[in-house]
Amino acid sequence: KQSITTATPSFSPSISPSKSSETSSVSLFSNATKEGSVIARFQYDGILVMRPKPMEHDQGGSCHPYKITDTLRGISESFHVLQSKQSFNVEITVSRLIIPPEYEEDAIFCNIIEESVDINVSNNIGLVSTDPSDIAVLDFVGDEEKIEYTRCTPPNPCSLPVIGLSTTEYGISLQLKVGIPR
Repeated sequence: KQSITTATPSFSPSISPSKSSETSSVSLFSNATKEGSVIARFQYDGILVMRPKPMEHDQGGSCHPYKITDTLRGISESFHVLQSKQSFNVEITVSRLIIPPEYEEDAIFCNIIEESVDINVSNNIGLVSTDPSDIAVLDFVGDEEKIEYTRCTPPNPCSLPVIGLSTTEYGISLQLKVGIPR
């Protein structure tokens, strides 16, 4: 008999300080045609938005599609039921929301993400190496399986750099393994 867990991994962006200072929000250019005049160029980098999704061929159990419910606060709705001991791939795509929509389908995104963006992953569906119940399970599995179960789990979340997932999407791809229900 297999158990089912409904907890989900959590994800958060981070930008290294050395690179983020390179993109200023206002740039000044001198205009050679009119002496003494200055042209200001405003640049809005948008709101960093992440969309996690289990890969289609690895889904098990009941799944409801990902949907952003509050774009400005980054609140989303997604529910996936995965069986314990199941390995699955999760892909997290990252984009910048440039113009917030009145309706989700009206949003304007920019899919160009700078190399300085890392995604912090805290896997809350694996096994935690400091939790007594999880330790009892980890004692019965091999070293390779322990690594799969504890990847990015507290107290050791992962910080992963954003890469090109395709010619039009940036993000990360990660394999996780489902632990016991919480």
